[in-house]
Order: sequence, then C-alpha cells, then structure tokens
Amino acid sequence: MFDEKTIRALGSYVYCLIDPRNGQAFYIGKGERNRVFDHVREAKDEEKETGKLNIIREIELDNRVVEHVIIKHGLSSDEAHIVEGALIDFAKHFDIGLSNVVLGRESIVTGIMTTDEIKRKYEAEPLEKIGEDCVVININRKYKRAKNATTIYELAKESWAIRDKRIGPPKDPILKYVLVEYRGFIVEVFKVNHWYKTSDDKGRDRWAFEGTVAPSCVRDLYINRSIKKKRGAANPITYNL
Repeated sequence: MFDEKTIRALGSYVYCLIDPRNGQAFYIGKGERNRVFDHVREAKDEEKETGKLNIIREIELDNRVVEHVIIKHGLSSDEAHIVEGALIDFAKHFDIGLSNVVLGRESIVTGIMTTDEIKRKYEAEPLEKIGEDCVVININRKYKRAKNATTIYELAKESWAIRDKRIGPPKDPILKYVLVEYRGFIVEVFKVNHWYKTSDDKGRDRWAFEGTVAPSCVRDLYINRSIKKKRGAANPITYNL
C-alpha cells in the first residue's frame, strides 16, 4: 500500500494489472490513493464473478502474486480518464486481451479509428435519407448511464419503444438494419437477424434485436455520416430524416 506522501505525489493515475504467469496486462484502470490494490482485495472478499476477478483468483491459486504497474501519474481526474480510455481502446482494437468490460471514455466518438474512418467522419456529407428498412437508434442516454457495456451493440440492442407494425414479423422484419447514432453521428450499423420482445426497467413492453455488423455494401452508406434530427425531437427512435 502507498503511504500518504506517495498518495499526494501520485494524484490521479492510470495503472494496469499484470499476470505474472505470462507477463501480460489483463486490466487497465484509473484511480487515486490505493485504488490500484483494491482489485486483489475484491477477489478475496467478494463472491461476484468477473473476468478480472477470476484471473486474480487463478493467479493466487497458482501461488503467484498479481503485479501492479503505474502507467502514468500526476494527472488530473479528466486527464486520467483520457489516458485510460486511449489505452483500453488500443488494447481492445488489437485484441491484447484485457478483461475490462467498460468502454473507454468517449471511445465511440473520439476513440481509435483508421485514417479512412477519420476521413469519413469529418469529410463525409450529412446523411439526407435512410432506407425504408432502416431505423436510427440514438444511444446518447444509454452511453451516459452505461456501467458494463462491452460494445456499441450491447448499448443498442435493447430495449426500445417501437410499434409492432413497424417491426413486422420478428424473424422476417420490415426493419432490417439498425443505424446507431451517438451525438449526431452514425457510429455503427447492424443487420437484424430477428427482433424479440423484452421489457424495460419499469416493466413496460419493449423490443430488442439480435444481429451482426451490416455487410459493407450497406454499412458504408451510413457509417460515420452526420445526421440532423428535427428540432425538439426527443424520441431516440427515428424512421426518416
């Protein structure tokens, strides 16, 4: 554990946990004071199952000790968020194998992208119309509230107030593509395999979908295009622009 003198010098920091069996980082986080050491305590004291905690337990069953590395310190809280998010995005993009389940902060908008994606995002013309088999789903509020979302798909797949007649037959739907909007940009496009009934946190009937990233012939029509909603529109669901 760090003493008070070290804690004051550290400020906010970004750290990673290392598996001593292979020398690989398996978790990246940000914190202050002794946050870096809390995970080992949680693995011992709590019964919940997560990828991170299970790895720690496996390490200790092998009579090894989790290694802790401070990547960057002396940061403000906001700076630490930025560094943490960039590292998580990098690791996930290149499949380094982190156990983190939370998206990097603002990763949807400013996270890792190819140069082609950057050009599409900032140079593409605004989206003027969408196909009749498409629906735009805005995830602004979902992203803000998300605690354990692994992907844009997890944020977008449920649960939405859509009329049954809009969906059509769930296994052969009228709405075949979901365009995911975040802060005025289409950040992903999914092909719907099928829609299914679910409920929201208040028990109200809602729709959700299972699907995959749309084929490029469709995805490229919409991805990273900007859209402008009608003034005053609060509904996260849009069927036409």
